[in-house]
Amino acid sequence: MAEALPTADVSTDAGFASGDVASWASSAKAMSVKMCESGNNYSTNTGNGYYGAWQFDIPSWIANGGGAYASRPDLAPSWAQDQVAYNYYQVAGWGPWECA
Repeated sequence: MAEALPTADVSTDAGFASGDVASWASSAKAMSVKMCESGNNYSTNTGNGYYGAWQFDIPSWIANGGGAYASRPDLAPSWAQDQVAYNYYQVAGWGPWECA
């Protein structure tokens, strides 16, 4: 019989963000920030030096663990972008996002 996956706080090593991260990223505040920053488009790359749904620059992406997932945020899956945004939020609050 196959082992059931846990339903809460799943490890990011499993290929998706933890339950805490997913809840945070789908909160009204986070959705508002993503809509303002990128139209909630995880693959956005407009050439302005900011990438993905959260509009990370490369140094911020790398500093908050993004390099483990992809070289640029727009190349990473949505769950990874949310994880890196959550990491950044844990350190700096909403300050890094102009739309916050």
